[in-house]
Amino acid sequence: MTTDQTKRPEPVTKAGQLAGAIAFALLASGGLLRTLGWLPVSLDMEQVADDASNVVLAGAGLWALVGPWLLARFRARDQVTPLADPQDRDCRPLMSPEEALLAAEFPEYTELAPYLLGAGGMTYDVVRDHFQTLRAAADRRAATAPATDR
Repeated sequence: MTTDQTKRPEPVTKAGQLAGAIAFALLASGGLLRTLGWLPVSLDMEQVADDASNVVLAGAGLWALVGPWLLARFRARDQVTPLADPQDRDCRPLMSPEEALLAAEFPEYTELAPYLLGAGGMTYDVVRDHFQTLRAAADRRAATAPATDR
C-alpha cells in the first residue's frame, strides 16, 4: 500500500472498530463490576455490548447519510468564493488589478487577458493596445459588412 492509500478516511472501518472497542469495554468492565457486586448478576453483559455496538453502527450509518449534506450546507458553502468578488483562501482577489481593468473595459476579451498578462508575458499597456486594435478591426468589419435583407 502506498502512503496515499493509508491516509484515506475509512468511515466504515472506523465505525466497526469503535463499535468493537465499545463492546469490549462494556464486556470487560461489566464482568469486573458484576464480580465486584456493583452490577446485578441477572444483567446480560453480552446483550448490553451488542446493543451498544448496534447503536454505534446505526449512528455511523445515519452520519453517512446526513453528514455529507450537513458538511456541504454549513462548512463547504462558506468556503466557496462569490462570483461578484472572487477571492482566494487568503482573501486576495483572484483577478489581478490589470485583469480586472481589462475585463471592465473589454468584456469580450476577458478570457484572453489572464493568458496574455501571465503566460504571454505582455504588459497591461501592450494588452490594452492589442485589445483596442482588435475592437477597432471588429468595428470596421461590422461597418463595412453588407446589410442583409430580411
